[in-house]
This record gives sequence, C-alpha cells and structure tokens, in this order.
Amino acid sequence: MIDCAHTIEVTPQKWASLKSLFEQASELDGPEQEKFISAVKETDPGLAQELISLLRGAEEDSVFHSPLTNAGGHSLPPRTRVLGQGDVVAERFQIEEFLGSGGMGEVYRAYDKLSCDQVGIKTLRAEYAAQPEFLKRLMREMRLARRIQHPNICRVFDAQCASGPLGNTMIFLIMEFLDGETLESRIRRGPLPANAAIAVAFQIIDGLQAAHEAGIIHRDLKAANVMLVPSSGGDRAVIMDFGLARDRMPRADEGRSLFDTGVIVGTAAYMAPEQLHGQSITTAVDIHALGVILFELVTARQPFEGGTPFAIALRRLNNSAPSPGKFVKKLDPNWEAATLACLESDPARRPANPIAVRAILEGVGPRRTSVSRRHLLWKAGGGGLAAALAVKYWPRPRGRSAQAEHHFKVGEEFVRRRSAEDLNNAITEYGQAIAIDPDYADAWAGLADAWAAIANFSLGNSATALKNSRHAAEEAVRLKPNSARAVGMLGYCISIDLNDWTRAENYLIRAIQLDPKRAESRLWYGAFLGKSGRSQEAIRQLLAGLDEEPTSLALNQQLSTEYLRSAEYQKALEVANELVRLQPFQALGYLVRTRAYEYLGRYADGLASCDQATKYMTGPIVESYRACVLAARGDRAEALQIAMALEEQWKHDAFDSSLLAKIFARAGDSRRALQILKVGASRNEPSLLSNILDPAFRPLFDDPEFIQFLRTLHLDPAVLKAYRQSN
Repeated sequence: MIDCAHTIEVTPQKWASLKSLFEQASELDGPEQEKFISAVKETDPGLAQELISLLRGAEEDSVFHSPLTNAGGHSLPPRTRVLGQGDVVAERFQIEEFLGSGGMGEVYRAYDKLSCDQVGIKTLRAEYAAQPEFLKRLMREMRLARRIQHPNICRVFDAQCASGPLGNTMIFLIMEFLDGETLESRIRRGPLPANAAIAVAFQIIDGLQAAHEAGIIHRDLKAANVMLVPSSGGDRAVIMDFGLARDRMPRADEGRSLFDTGVIVGTAAYMAPEQLHGQSITTAVDIHALGVILFELVTARQPFEGGTPFAIALRRLNNSAPSPGKFVKKLDPNWEAATLACLESDPARRPANPIAVRAILEGVGPRRTSVSRRHLLWKAGGGGLAAALAVKYWPRPRGRSAQAEHHFKVGEEFVRRRSAEDLNNAITEYGQAIAIDPDYADAWAGLADAWAAIANFSLGNSATALKNSRHAAEEAVRLKPNSARAVGMLGYCISIDLNDWTRAENYLIRAIQLDPKRAESRLWYGAFLGKSGRSQEAIRQLLAGLDEEPTSLALNQQLSTEYLRSAEYQKALEVANELVRLQPFQALGYLVRTRAYEYLGRYADGLASCDQATKYMTGPIVESYRACVLAARGDRAEALQIAMALEEQWKHDAFDSSLLAKIFARAGDSRRALQILKVGASRNEPSLLSNILDPAFRPLFDDPEFIQFLRTLHLDPAVLKAYRQSN
C-alpha cells in the first residue's frame, strides 16, 4: 500500500522533465522500466525518486478510491477558488468563467490566446498536487483520453504546470471546451423524445466503440459524464472524464470488493455486478453502464434506485434489471431488448461491443447474447447497418486470442502518434500480435504502416524500413486480398519507394474501390497524386477523405501541402489554421502555418508560428522551417548559418535531406540544394518524392541538371510546366 504522506514538490520547470519521463516510463514494462529508471537515477537521483513515486503511487486502484456516491459527484469543502475571471495562466489561458468543481479540482472556461479559441481548464487541487497518486491519475486521464480522436469523445490536449495568480504552483489539463449541458441535467427534465433519444444513444455508442478500439475501458460512464453540445445538425453527445479509465488488459491486483473496503471506483447506479464484487474488469462494465443510460433516456429514472450507494449496490446484486417497458407505454421493443441485454448480470451475456448494441436497437441483431452465439450477430439480416459496418467492426474471429487482439489495438494507438518512439512501440505490439496469431492480416497491415512511417519520415534506416514495410504489406494482402486497408497499405508502401513508386497507383485505386468511404485510402492516393504533379486531382481525393473524417490531422496536413504546391497559399493558411484548432498542443499545425505565412510574405507571422512550434518540438524540422522564412525575408546570412549547423548534423545523424536542401534553395544556392537532394536520393529517402515539387525548389525548375534528376526519380519533367504557370 502506498504511503500517501509522501509528497512531490513540483515546479513548472521540474514538471516539464517529470512529465516527459513519466510518459516514456509508462509505456515500459517490468525490467525495461527498471532499466529506464536506473538511467535517470545516474543523472538525477532526486528526479528518479520522484518519478518512482509518480509511477508507483497508484499501482493499486485503492489509492484512487473515492467514497461511492449516488450521483457520482464529489463535494468540495467551502474554499476560495484558485482562479478568478480575468486571471491568465501560463501567459496564455485567460480565465473567462468558473464551470464547476469535483473531488480533485475545478473546471474553468478559458480563452487560449495562441489558438484564439475557447478551451476547458481542469485544475488539480493544491493539496493533491504534491501527492503522487493524484498526479498519476491526472496524467493517466490525459494519456488515455489522448489515445482517442473521435467527435463523441472530449479531446484532452495537454497537461501543464504553471505558477498561479498568487504564486502557487498549479497543475492542470487543457481540454476541449464543450458549451452545453450534461445528459444528466437534460434527463432531470423528463424522458427524451424518441428521435432525440436514439440520436444521443447512437453517438454514445460510437464514442464508446472508439474508446474500446483504442484499448480503453471508461469505468465511469454515466449521464453526468456525457455532454450535449448544440449544433446545426442537432445535439452532439460527447463522453467526458477519463479519470477512472484504464487499459483493457486486467492486472493481477484488480480492485477489491465494495464489501471488503467500503470504497470503490465508480458510481453505484451505473456499476455492473462484477465491479461491485471487485472482479476482473472488462469492456462489459461499460456496456452495462450504457444500458443504464438507455434506461434513463426513455424513463428519466434509473433501473436500480435507493437511498444510499450501498442500497443501490445491494439491489443490483440481488435483482434482475426491470424492463423500461414497465415505465413507458408502447416502448419500442428493440429499445427494450437492447437495454435489457446490456443490463444482464452475467457479463458474458451482454452484447460483445457497443456496435452490437446499436444493431439490436436497429432490429438487426439478436436480442439476447450468449458466449457461443456472439458470432451470429453479423449473420443477422442481409444489409442495413450490420452489413455496412461488418468490415470495420467484425467480432474477433473464432480462435483469435484476446491477447493478440490487445497487442493489435495497442499497436493501432501507437502507430497513430507517428513519433520514432511510438512507431517502434507499434512495431513491438504488432509483432507480438503476429507471434501469437501469424494469420492476423490487420496486424500485418499495421506493422507495414509503422515501418513505412519510419521510412517516410527518415526516423531510421530507410532502406531496411522500406523492405520491412513492403514484406508486411504483401503478407497482409496474401491473407486478406479484398481488404481495403491491406491493399491500400501495399500501394502506399510501393508509393514511397523511389525505385518503384510509379507502380503504386493501381493498388491505391483498388483500395478506394473496395471501400470508398475509407479516408486513409483517400489520403494515400492523394499523396501519390501530389508527388506525381497532379495537385488538383490530389486535392479532390483529400477533400473526399475529409468528408469522411473532417478531424483527420494527416488529411488536413496533406491538403495544406497540396495547396502550397499549387500556389493557393491563402487556402493553405486556412487549412493550417484548422490544424491548429484541431490540435493546438502539437507542433504540426504551427509548422504548416509557418509555410503558408512564408509564401504569403507574412514573415513576422511565420517566425511567430515557428516559435510556437518550438514549445512542442525541437530539432532539424523546426530549425529548417525557421531558416526558410529568414531566407525568404532576405536574412540570407542568418539562414545559411542555421543551414551550415544543420548540415553538420545531417552528415552524421541523417534526417530528411529535403529539409536542408530547401534552406539553400530559399537562400539562392541552387547548386548546393541539388547536391543535397541527390544525396537524399542515394539514401532512397521516401520523403524526397513528397518534397521535390515544393515551391522552394521552383528556381531549379528550368535547370537541365534538375530536370535530369527528376527523370532518375521516374518523374515526368512535363509536370514542371504546370507549376511554373501556377506560380
């Protein structure tokens, strides 16, 4: 058991180091984590001890236990709020309104001066900020919530530490601001009309499915943790508060029973029997909570009620769930069936996943599920929702182990992040899934994706990474020849090979034919078209992808790139601004915006945007962007000084050659730029193809040596004519 008296003294400077170390160490297990801690200990024993406290301060769920409450909320003793209207936190977030308080802290609406948008600020109470168990809980909420990018999940951008208005140290989360009311508040006014209830239910199902696909169990899903945000298309339902969430793989030290400890994680009225008994926790507990919400939506009451949390728990354990039809005349039988299926006492008899609940609501799924019949769900009814979702949400095939599926889903999360460390973690996870199940086609496709990203972003040996990605993609297609993901991934792997990239188009077209709504396929084909010099076709593909996934960072980034290539600089800036709005706490949007400002001649804005990027990224990428703006502004000497420093690094620790070549090109040294591009080609750097038609290289477009270089890359020099005209 933890000694909760142990405290950590946190300053903004120490927080930056501790947060980075925590995020790295959290992804390591057993001996690897111990080795990591030992390495930290060698350089800073004090910081290592605080890292240990933070990592181990919450190894048992019991340190997070709060007294079980009827409504799930916590009350604060009377106290002065830590922030007031007009206060500015971290020189960036201006407090506009106090929104509420809970057991761990307070929530405010704030104006972000950087992104020019409203955000939510969730503070950690000062008395908890020095206790490792509460720091870990806050960090866990950030880490798990950031795994999921979905319109029905509240986005958490970052955790920061800063000095408060009174000089006190504050730790807080920055998250999406949701301007609406909780579902709990709406239900207090009475049952929702049928159309509104089904719309809310479907959105909660979609968000919960995304969480489960990311390997996350919410554990405290309830009406109070769902926000209804008005929009032109009706209310958007958003699942919030991942403070009690956890990874799907259970630990040996699973939580204790309510009756053993007197406290437990969760909210009594929504908890499944296995939670109340302290048994192993699976996604089935979220399905049970979903059932309670379905019950509430149409009855405005809960299925198990009582004067105290313990009374509610005893009723849940000793009774079957009542039918909502007892309280609602002429209730849709599908709604009743879905609700009762979710509220089954035996977790094995509940629907296998949220999408299965949706199928029951639509009348295309079985109304009761047993372990042996779960796979029958997707054989029900020819067509409709079940058929449309079959590719993406097909239940685990017979014989595939839960462990293999877990490794696959963790790999899916890592591969989305795109840093070198995360991609290597993805490779490990996919590899473990394949070791357990060598015929796991989607795991092979994921493995190909990770290796391809390492090759494309020059995060390792490009030749080795290309070879590995191609092999994994070919294996995925062999196992699943009609999979849009597998076929598209093979096309993508071919498209980033300098020696073979022109053969990719047929695979990319085939992937879109297999699944026209798969946004990733549109991204890959759009990128191929762009590097082929067909920017307008590329833009059409990317816009089609954004119709399916409007919040995709990759699609928006590629779209901005194509607008730059076609000299539509104002449109490039508009897309860059959207990237910043979508993810204001990553460097990507600010760097894309830097390029747009550069070509619009807004150099001061470009340098300011680059400065913002340095808050989230340092290294050659940011410095090359800065140098290009300086060169474009006329500060050639300063730009070349940066270029020469980067060139020394590039010689010994290779990074994307086009980053360096762009600086020389913008500074007027076309000869040196071309020499560097040729070195990149000799290294078979995939990113070269994506950058060779960049506006920075337009001074070379009439150079016979450059034109011949294009031919060695299998690129038709005729495309240069169109770009000359667009400039």
